[in-house]
Amino acid sequence: MLMAALLLVPGVAASATGEAAGASPSVLAVRSGELAAEGGRIVVELSAPARFKSFALDGPDRVVVDLPAARVRPGTQVPAAEGVVRGVRVAPRGAGSRLVVDLTAPVAHRVFALAAEGTTPARLVIELGKVPMLAATPKAPATAGPPTPDSAPATVARAEPEGARPGTPVSVVAAHAPRTTGRDLVIAIDAGHGGRDPGAVGLNGGREKDITLSVARKLAAAIDAEPGMRAVLIRDGDYFVDLRQRMVRARAAKADLFVSIHADAAPNRSAAGSSVYILSTRGASSEAARWLADRENAADLAGGVQLDGVEPVVASVLMDLSQGDTISASDRAARKVLEQLQDLGRVHKPQVQSAGFIVLKSPDIPSMLVETAFISHPGEEKRLRDPAHQQRLAEAIRDGVRNYFYANPPAGTRVAQLAARRNNLRVAAGGAR
Repeated sequence: MLMAALLLVPGVAASATGEAAGASPSVLAVRSGELAAEGGRIVVELSAPARFKSFALDGPDRVVVDLPAARVRPGTQVPAAEGVVRGVRVAPRGAGSRLVVDLTAPVAHRVFALAAEGTTPARLVIELGKVPMLAATPKAPATAGPPTPDSAPATVARAEPEGARPGTPVSVVAAHAPRTTGRDLVIAIDAGHGGRDPGAVGLNGGREKDITLSVARKLAAAIDAEPGMRAVLIRDGDYFVDLRQRMVRARAAKADLFVSIHADAAPNRSAAGSSVYILSTRGASSEAARWLADRENAADLAGGVQLDGVEPVVASVLMDLSQGDTISASDRAARKVLEQLQDLGRVHKPQVQSAGFIVLKSPDIPSMLVETAFISHPGEEKRLRDPAHQQRLAEAIRDGVRNYFYANPPAGTRVAQLAARRNNLRVAAGGAR
């Protein structure tokens, strides 16, 4: 398979020979960042902006980046093998150079440019991520990433069609989600805890990690039964997933909504009922600062606004606006879910709550955390371990998610088409009376 893309650094003219205007760039260094089995990044530091072409090859798997006018300096160090990267090679090629990232498995990739900032030189960032594989059936639940070492094998999320255009930022859909006609909404379902982290444990031995996984699987099946919706499981087995990695996997799956499933616990064993949380404003502010501090990560965030080359103050304002939209959408979705949980039984708090949970901190995916009940309450522990009650919980959450999206259908989705058809039928029925 061969995929190629020719890209120009914004604002940099290129000559017929491929050199950036006014500069003769060279490769200063090649370094790695956060390499793991599921992906990571390689960063190429340049003396000046340069145009490039990237493509992927198989047999063996590798990503190739050609820099037609950037010369490699003798003795340039390259990263050692780590995670998905089997090795990195860079060598002269004509008037420029070629960099090859050898891989242990097929991965999706993208390459983008970052302008020089202060003492930091111009860079090309090669982002690597797990290749999404088609699920066995069109609506089968999928997991959003590979397992960690203490995990069982898992499938990964289905990809959107190659070449799908990113949508314009709106408050009810992730800015990075493709805007293709009739696409399914993607709901990322996160079963809390797992593996070496059992979560809370009830008096009768019920473990939060087991209950959340069972509810998450039932919720995924319920979501997949909905026309125009598709579930992605962040974990689909008893293994540990780092909290921030859960956000990363949701973004890799191009999720429109993130729902984290938990079971509450309290020293007071009479505490009972469900709760729904979204990200607090304070938590959002701290997360914005974190993303803005890492410009290589933040380059495609802020509601789809490119932050590279943007003044820090302006970037901060753009991020705040994006997160404000995301929190607003999270609140509307969480209210719909809480309404359904109230119909099912007792709730611990009658309003949506706010907290700084790490898994809710994605800047551009509406997110909520559902505390299904108190595992520390003997009666609720018993119900939480009952498959029939788990099914009722899953259907209540599904109904809330469905009600939210039918009230706020993202443009270009199948749900938007179904919602419009439903409204037309309702209008026609009213006129026929």
